[in-house]
Amino acid sequence: MNTLPIDVTAFRKTDVFDRNSIPAGLLKDHNLKSGVWGVINILKGKLVLEFLDDGKIEVLSADRPGVVPPSRMHQIRALEDVNFYVEFWK
Repeated sequence: MNTLPIDVTAFRKTDVFDRNSIPAGLLKDHNLKSGVWGVINILKGKLVLEFLDDGKIEVLSADRPGVVPPSRMHQIRALEDVNFYVEFWK
């Protein structure tokens, strides 16, 4: 599990998405810009976060957010009904 560096600050967050409103771009291979970290916060349900460089898979839930480092290719997939949002840090 990745962790945020101590020297980053939140600067933006998305709306809350559910299983039917997840943007298509999040369901396919994508990455964050250099210097930008993402934190996937689950409000309800479970989501799979897969890192494509090493095949590592994390199951995210309300008590287990996902941290995505800059420039790391990844994708997500809902396991069930889910509500979540993404915070961006730099």
